Amino acid sequence: MSHASTLRPPGTWSYFCLIILLAAVLRFAGISFESLWLDEGYQSLVGAYAHGLPDFLSTATEPSLFRFAAPGSQADLFDHFREVDPLCPPLYTLLLNFWLHNIGQDDTAIRSLSALLSVLSIIALFYFCRSLLGERAALATAFLQAISPFDIHYAQEARMYSLVLLCAVLSAGSLASFILQASKRAILLLVLYVLSTWALINSHYTALFLLAAEIGVASLFLAWKKDWQKFACLIFSWLGIALLWIPWFPLFTKAAALRKESFYVARTSTWYWPLYALFIRQPINWEIFLSGQRVVAYAIPIYLTSASMLIAACHYLFKNKSTNKPAYYAFVAWALVPTSGLWLIDVMENHRVVEVARYLIYTAPAIYALAGVGLVRIIETFSWGKWLLAAHCFFACLNIVYAHNVHQKEPWRELAAAVKLECPVDKLIVVSQFYDIALLDRYLESPYKQLGLSPSMGKKEIESKLSKVDSFALITAQDGEAIKEMLPERFVLGKEINLSHGLHFRLYKAEP
Repeated sequence: MSHASTLRPPGTWSYFCLIILLAAVLRFAGISFESLWLDEGYQSLVGAYAHGLPDFLSTATEPSLFRFAAPGSQADLFDHFREVDPLCPPLYTLLLNFWLHNIGQDDTAIRSLSALLSVLSIIALFYFCRSLLGERAALATAFLQAISPFDIHYAQEARMYSLVLLCAVLSAGSLASFILQASKRAILLLVLYVLSTWALINSHYTALFLLAAEIGVASLFLAWKKDWQKFACLIFSWLGIALLWIPWFPLFTKAAALRKESFYVARTSTWYWPLYALFIRQPINWEIFLSGQRVVAYAIPIYLTSASMLIAACHYLFKNKSTNKPAYYAFVAWALVPTSGLWLIDVMENHRVVEVARYLIYTAPAIYALAGVGLVRIIETFSWGKWLLAAHCFFACLNIVYAHNVHQKEPWRELAAAVKLECPVDKLIVVSQFYDIALLDRYLESPYKQLGLSPSMGKKEIESKLSKVDSFALITAQDGEAIKEMLPERFVLGKEINLSHGLHFRLYKAEP
């Protein structure tokens, strides 16, 4: 685990290139299997295309098909940025806008930005782990991230999470390298730290907890070492980040004002939740980073292999007499300190953000690195170590194959095919929630008369919207299903098609 040449494996760069090739194949293979879901096809694209939206709540008198127009300029983007997604920063949206202009607008092209960012994050993490933890640990870390079902999932989603991951690696990696190593590239590391940290907090606001952890841990460590020169350099770096953030800071203040209204992460107050979140949920998140958000039943042993590597890393950390111990502690701090701060805010505001693993994705690289340390330790110590690696790889692949053959999200493409099969072009298509029209129409080939509704409108307004209608097709998804109980009593249900993940298609006709 040291930097000694006797421990340097032959063909390190060959192995690394194979790992990166594997990572790219796993991230681009099957990238368009799933339809774009709500956060991608509505939130991400509305912002990136930089156009206003039509009134989905008005009945189309003529058949129509909603399509995002050619992407607008980045100046237009800020005019519509808060129209749909008020809580997310704008950097990913800006990058996606550029991507739409230059790469393409189909599902594969749109998602390929995230896949590329994910591969780059593996390269960056290998680089920093190699200098801080040694080549064996760096190779193991890169491999574990490359086959991580969690990482692959978000590498195939048109959202900001792979960007957060890359920026977190560059930010924490450059900071640790600057503090722990005497390097002639100190200026370059500081420049990289400033730019990547600015990008990090403008990719997802929960990543501010990583910045706060970096400031706190770095300040305490350098004060303990009495290295005032590096401390002064970091103070100027943090000021630089603040100055770069000033133009976009008003966007953060608007999001911060809305954060307590988020129903998605609200929780019921209990005395035991803080203990559960701190001592049980956090380790579960570490397992999820290695195993995947959803693990199919026959891949469940991946939880055991993941836990084994993390336990081995903890054992090695406390037993190791290496002079390189501060580097290991840096990764432990990266994994623990930001989430502990977020946990404290959750307790104060009665939220459960810490239970949503993707909101903590900026700590995932530290878990990959610690698991990589544990994996190397197991292989070096036990004869069955290579079998554990093989088992982890096998069960990760099982989970990946399952996710690319069984839908994990709403199958809008299949629903559009059902509409084409069951509905003539003059049939009224009612969609609840109304914004799902953007997802349906992405996969429709022909225009239809369409009307968006929402259960929040209430029964009377819904009855009014359908007062002159004799028949219609109803499409519901997620909480839009509640509208079924608000339809006028004169309509009777005909055919019904239920797809996975709460996506429903029903045909209604008025009684004679």
